[in-house]
Amino acid sequence: MRDLYNAAGRAGQDERVLAQADMIIKGTLSQPDVSFDLNFPQTPYVKDELQAYFSDANNVNQQALSLIIRRSFTANNSGELGREVNNTLLSAGTEIAFNQLNNILAQSLNINFLDFNIRSLNDASASFRFFDDRLVLTGG
Repeated sequence: MRDLYNAAGRAGQDERVLAQADMIIKGTLSQPDVSFDLNFPQTPYVKDELQAYFSDANNVNQQALSLIIRRSFTANNSGELGREVNNTLLSAGTEIAFNQLNNILAQSLNINFLDFNIRSLNDASASFRFFDDRLVLTGG
């Protein structure tokens, strides 16, 4: 949340809250009008506190896309915009690469009781399923 508050020019605490990015599609299939909205189901006061910042559709779109792609908000300092774009692209690219690695491992091992989930070099887990998926052991 600190990055979102910094982008809005406010001081914020470094807390984790549930955030929801909604894609709103209006118009026809041949000419859709796509917009985004951000919601905080468990902490609705966040949207009220940042109402002035969210009144600009560009801010909402940028934060929603960052939340969807990077799973975090962006600080959006104008001098760091290029770096934020690079970080977003790098994050999306590595996630795609690790998803492909997970698919290759699943297909090559062909073991139906073991699932690998590698998100980065520092974040990996494995799940073992027993007794017709009634017992699942996950470790990371």
